[in-house]
Amino acid sequence: MLLGGCAGLNAGRDFISGITDYVMGDDDNADPPAALQEYTPELQLETVWKESVGTGATKSI
Repeated sequence: MLLGGCAGLNAGRDFISGITDYVMGDDDNADPPAALQEYTPELQLETVWKESVGTGATKSI
């Protein structure tokens, strides 16, 4: 009976250790970034109007 309980504790410890190694481990399991590709804009934007709203409040709350 006592040995059966120990096996359950070992399985739980191994499970938590596996999760910890996965999350905090030194192995980088992320996919490498894809290579950048050339980009040609399909649109030319034109500024129709522009307005300043000032520099903001002079006093802080």
